[in-house]
Amino acid sequence: MEIKEILKRKKEIAIVILVILIMIVIAIISGNNETEIIPFQITNITITSNANANSNNSEPSKKWNLNIYQNNDIYIEFAGVQDSEKISKKNSRIKEIYVENFTNSQGPILGSSISMYKLSDDENKLFEFNDTYRFENKLNFEVVEKDASPYKKQVNKNNGQICFSVVNNNIKNIEISDEEVKFDGTLINIAQIDANEIVFTESFDIVIITEANNKYVAKVSLVLPCADITGGFGLNENVDVSNIKFEYIEE
Repeated sequence: MEIKEILKRKKEIAIVILVILIMIVIAIISGNNETEIIPFQITNITITSNANANSNNSEPSKKWNLNIYQNNDIYIEFAGVQDSEKISKKNSRIKEIYVENFTNSQGPILGSSISMYKLSDDENKLFEFNDTYRFENKLNFEVVEKDASPYKKQVNKNNGQICFSVVNNNIKNIEISDEEVKFDGTLINIAQIDANEIVFTESFDIVIITEANNKYVAKVSLVLPCADITGGFGLNENVDVSNIKFEYIEE
């Protein structure tokens, strides 16, 4: 074999080895960068705030003996980011999603405790504020391939809506003699409650674990009620989500 042919063969082998090494390096870099591209984003938060009361009447009476509470129904929408071609298929698909770490950082002045509730199983009722639907500090949602229903506590593999309610309990006991009582935010005025005394800040985490077993957490902090409820109820369909971002959490 001529020397030129030997050198040519060695050069070809060297090129092949170099290409393989470059591919390995690219694969390693891509693997490390995968978690740097956040695959999900919060797209919208809607809150409806209201007041209600439990009746303590033990027998028919013209007087209402009421225990007032204030509820905030929270609807959070999320979706995959637009730059999805840079994200692996497994890391763009949800394996598990839940909310946890609920904390009450400010207020309220009135109210004995803050409770969280998941959606009711009754199709005719959105929420039922009893022990059956109360959760302590963590709520999981079912992940399905498609056609998820938030009212069944479901989300799709790469988008969906999660719902739950945060309630301020035992704000005030009142006795009124009106024959007709509206069980809504007008109870705050009837009970002569200063609306500022029922305002509080509730914080929690939204956690997504992808099929690539990467964990992303978005920290949320909401001022509740979302608006003045003394006219009946409050509604905020466009909560500012610009500062609510998912972050990769290494475990």
